[in-house]
Amino acid sequence: MTAELIIKTTRLRLKRLTIDDAGAVFAYRSLPEVCRFQSFRPAAVADAAAFIAGTAGGPDIPGTWFQLGIFHRERQVLIGDIGVHFLPGGEAELGCTLTPSFQGRGYAAEAVTEVISWLFRPPNRRCVFCTIDPGNTPSLKLAKRLGLKPAGKSVNQEHIFKIERGEWSARRVPV
Repeated sequence: MTAELIIKTTRLRLKRLTIDDAGAVFAYRSLPEVCRFQSFRPAAVADAAAFIAGTAGGPDIPGTWFQLGIFHRERQVLIGDIGVHFLPGGEAELGCTLTPSFQGRGYAAEAVTEVISWLFRPPNRRCVFCTIDPGNTPSLKLAKRLGLKPAGKSVNQEHIFKIERGEWSARRVPV
């Protein structure tokens, strides 16, 4: 049995989402201002529970999504989540969702920075990327702020940003 993955920052605690988190996931993921940029749009708490149940039980399983909850350490509440899609060839795709009342305070930057840093530790992902809706200005700014570079567009015309392991360790970007 492997230990549960927990990533701690000054203000946050990131850990695998569980079925117990379904109500909170539904609460923020169903908001129109959140779900307009998401492929997953729950219509009920049961949808959020099924979403969580359908993700990998642990990290680094090729071809799966692993969903980390972003928990506010002081308030001990779920404020968002980060999905990590483990792909072949040492690549990982990220997606981040944050409840609107916690946006604009640096929580996403804090969480994403730690997840990318974790991904570049052994087993050493080669690169991390994300696809961002062109209308999602805060996420576009965050990707650039963290040092991810434009890498084209997806078939859906979403912007792709990526960073290689060596670029991440060499970057001098304030978070």
